[in-house]
Amino acid sequence: MTADERIEKAFNKIKEPIFKETVSNGNYIPASTIAGILIENVGRFCEKHAADFLLDWGRIEKTIENFADIQEETAKYIAIGIRELGVDSNDLIHTRLSDTTNPYETAQHYYRKIFIVEIARKKDEFFDQYNTIATLVEAKSVIE
Repeated sequence: MTADERIEKAFNKIKEPIFKETVSNGNYIPASTIAGILIENVGRFCEKHAADFLLDWGRIEKTIENFADIQEETAKYIAIGIRELGVDSNDLIHTRLSDTTNPYETAQHYYRKIFIVEIARKKDEFFDQYNTIATLVEAKSVIE
């Protein structure tokens, strides 16, 4: 299983998002609410190297920008894993959770919080257009 597949699988287990925003074709998602929630949690749960989050936030913003003109259904999942001493994204989360040298070290062991942001393009059910949808979930309890 790849890092992206692992993150998508965890996202799909979550029933209630923390935040969800839909904008119509071509409009830019105002991502300040998602940023605010993530910044608050990084500040609260990460003791050092919290600035690592800025790299991950850049990926989220770039994904939102790139999705504005896509005219097909697609989705991208970006995870933010908050540790005591840093912030990880998809590949590092996957690497830590794939380490089989100690089977007792799980997401609950490594991470204080794990969030997943889904940026998706979906066909509007009423109009001939695609909408951009940003969804934020907390996933520490379901990621394997």
